[in-house]
Amino acid sequence: MRLLFTMLMFVATTATTYAQQAADKILGRYMNDEHSRKIEVYKEGEFYWGKVVWISEANAKVKTGNVVLKKIKYTGTDWVGYVFLPARNKTLDGTFSVDKDGNLHIAADAGMMSKTKIWKRVD
Repeated sequence: MRLLFTMLMFVATTATTYAQQAADKILGRYMNDEHSRKIEVYKEGEFYWGKVVWISEANAKVKTGNVVLKKIKYTGTDWVGYVFLPARNKTLDGTFSVDKDGNLHIAADAGMMSKTKIWKRVD
């Protein structure tokens, strides 16, 4: 009985650790295609967040420190949350995925339209 309990605890711990490692693949720094912004995805509490950590030139709407990816949660296959667009002062539903090269795909949904941007991992 003790052996069975030990085995079950091992399996549960291993599964939890694996799920956490998969969820944490989103953590890191990413650069946009225009090389004008860099964001850092970090974890705080149960959610992942993304903030602007570098911009190529001063911009009235986008500032270093702006949180632009909000309340991201891992679903088991990808991440869902919100994308804040400072230039439009809008928050959209977002879906996030990390490809085999570690690049972040951000799909923002605005009603009937959806747009995906690929941010290259830089760390």
